[in-house]
Amino acid sequence: MEIECQQLKYLILNDNITPREVQTAVHQFEKQLLNQEYMVCCCERTADEAERNNGCLFLGEIEESNVYIVGRESKEFLLKNDLRDFHTGVSGVHCGVADVKTAYREAKAARIEAFLRMRHEVQYSAEQYHVAQSPPLQDNAVQRGEETIQGRPVEDRMRQIAQMIGTDRIAGALKMTEQFFSEVKWGRHSAETFEKSIGLLIDEIRQIYRNVLREKEGELLRFRNIYQFSQIDELMEELTGWMIGFHEKIDTEFDDYRNKSRMEQAVAFIQENYATDLNMAVVSNHVSMNYSLFSYAFKEYTGKNFVNYLKELRVNEAKRLLAETNLRVIEISQRVGYENDKHFMKIFKSVSGVSPTEYRKNMQMGV
Repeated sequence: MEIECQQLKYLILNDNITPREVQTAVHQFEKQLLNQEYMVCCCERTADEAERNNGCLFLGEIEESNVYIVGRESKEFLLKNDLRDFHTGVSGVHCGVADVKTAYREAKAARIEAFLRMRHEVQYSAEQYHVAQSPPLQDNAVQRGEETIQGRPVEDRMRQIAQMIGTDRIAGALKMTEQFFSEVKWGRHSAETFEKSIGLLIDEIRQIYRNVLREKEGELLRFRNIYQFSQIDELMEELTGWMIGFHEKIDTEFDDYRNKSRMEQAVAFIQENYATDLNMAVVSNHVSMNYSLFSYAFKEYTGKNFVNYLKELRVNEAKRLLAETNLRVIEISQRVGYENDKHFMKIFKSVSGVSPTEYRKNMQMGV
């Protein structure tokens, strides 16, 4: 049975089937389900495999949908039982293996309608399907084929939504997205426009936020497979949820970037002013940060608390002056920010293990 299903999938998906291959398939399946009147059903991939003894053949997944071939008399049983909780497109009535590709295409088209209109079942009809795919005339822009949202071309709105995700206008982006989805459900926009618009939105987000997407990109790309979702509202809920999560990620990273920028300013300020009467309150005020937040962010950035960082900076500069100049210890003490030379010597020894005088002597001796 698995081999037969694979062969049928080949017939459905291959556009270059030769007459000989068709004849071979006809001969192979002449005693199977396809030799009587049958219909093809397409629904979301989460549907379970139907029982084959119910006059149904489950082909598995084809192009984001589960696909069934069911005898005409068994169709209602399948829909009311195995597929009762799903959104299913049903083809017209066909007979013979040569029609299986056409039947599949009809079912796929009807499945799209079931998805967009959130209906349990859509029976394919060439005339009805054509009407469903043609949005009503709204204004001159629509008559020219330029479908709009709130009076603006759809493409422009997708680009605007993408831009707004990373700003404090996220609520507006969500509202515009929901409005677009509603208009699709109302029949204002065709399935083709819907598919292209979602693709454009994804492309715009990837382009604008390429430096911050990282692990979120894989989550975003799954929205290209629109019909893997059961119906349009599920897609909207998942997509807007992703947008909210990504906005929060951008906010966090922006805060991290802003803190990093402030820490860079703080370190530069300390290095320029370490010789003055410097403390954490002065530096946190300089970079316009809360005292406690600055203390935490500074340690995260430098790996040291403020007191130890400043102490090590001053001692390292004192070591340079001891090794490279003949300045007295008291002068060096003042140059690195310590007015009290005895306090300086105590600090120096606690950091270096030796006094300033011993350090200079060791340097002169090449120790």
